[in-house]
Amino acid sequence: MALNRKFIAAQFTDSGIDDSGITAILNEHHSAIQGLKDEIDQAKTELAKAKTDLENAIKPNEGLQADFDAEKAAHKATKEALEKELADEKTAHKATQDGIVAEKDAAAVDGLVGKLLETADADGLAMSKAAIPIALKQYDRALVKRDKDGNITNADEVVKHFKDGDFKEFFGKTETSGINAGNSQQSNQNLDKSTQYKTRLEAARKEGNTAESVRIKTEAAKDGVYLI
Repeated sequence: MALNRKFIAAQFTDSGIDDSGITAILNEHHSAIQGLKDEIDQAKTELAKAKTDLENAIKPNEGLQADFDAEKAAHKATKEALEKELADEKTAHKATQDGIVAEKDAAAVDGLVGKLLETADADGLAMSKAAIPIALKQYDRALVKRDKDGNITNADEVVKHFKDGDFKEFFGKTETSGINAGNSQQSNQNLDKSTQYKTRLEAARKEGNTAESVRIKTEAAKDGVYLI
């Protein structure tokens, strides 16, 4: 209920308060209310100032947080780049090591196959030693099967591969006297021809001369040398 003259007069009926007294009470009441309003306004002003001060205090911290986040992101990117570089180096190193191992293994396989070819088989036949280096450049090592100790387990199959293939003419008796010696000499002559034809064929292929390649292969076939 609002404070007014009627309310005040009703409260002070027995005291004989006059109109000037009521006015004085109302003026005092209004002064008190205005004072409270002034205090509230002052409190609002101070609160607004405190809020502004707080926001101004937070802004530098936000800048520091942004700098920290940027530094953290840069550190993460650097770390990831270094980890990738290390992983790439490990991969390259492993590839190099695998290549070395594969090369050594290939050399070991070739050595074993070479010994097989220069050793007489069940028929007493062996490949001409001069032909073996060329033969070892023209076969698939996957043909060779080995046990855990590295020994060839399908020697007959390997030798048969060469005897039934392009190098069959270079197999002869291991003896070097009489007819067999003549066979060996003929094989060496054929080997020389084969080498010459293969050298010419490789040169023609490098030049991209298809016609010359066909002519050389035809000429070689007439001479008993079959090129692939």
